[in-house]
Amino acid sequence: MNNDYNNYIKRDDAMALDVEEARMRVVTLQSQLVRLKKERAKLLRQLSEKQVTIKNLWSLLGKMKGDSSEDIS
Repeated sequence: MNNDYNNYIKRDDAMALDVEEARMRVVTLQSQLVRLKKERAKLLRQLSEKQVTIKNLWSLLGKMKGDSSEDIS
């Protein structure tokens, strides 16, 4: 009987450790997700800025060629 109780306690302790490890993993993954979302937003801003720059360069090129009425996209 005492052996069964000790096995139960060991199993319960092991499960508690597994739960704590899972919680720590969730916290780690959540912080990684936040970091990745920030990085994604930064990259999207950079892409948008580059697209505006390219569009402005095409517009400038069109003006230099005398085709200011033509929108090159």
